Amino acid sequence: MELQNLLSIIDNLNKQIERYDERLKQRDEKVDTIYREWRTAQAEAQNWMRKYYELELALKDAEHNRCDRPDSECSRRTPPRRPITINNQNKEESYE
Repeated sequence: MELQNLLSIIDNLNKQIERYDERLKQRDEKVDTIYREWRTAQAEAQNWMRKYYELELALKDAEHNRCDRPDSECSRRTPPRRPITINNQNKEESYE
C-alpha cells in the first residue's frame, strides 16, 4: 500500500512537471514572438528615420540650389551656393 502511494505521488509530480514544462515552452514562444515583433518595429522605425533624414537632406540641398533670379534666367544660372550653418537646435542659414 505504501509503495502504491509513493508511485501515485511520483506519477502526479511527473505530470505536474510536464505541465510546467509545457507552460514554460508556451511562454518562451510568446517571448520569442514579442521579441520578433519588437525587432521588426525597431527596423521599421529606423527605416522611417533614415527616409526622414534623406528627405531632410534633399530639402536642404534643394534650398541650397534654389534660383534667386527671374524665371527667364533660371535655366542659365549657376546655383547660388551659400554656406549653411546649424546653430544648436535651431536650423538657420547664414548668408555670407
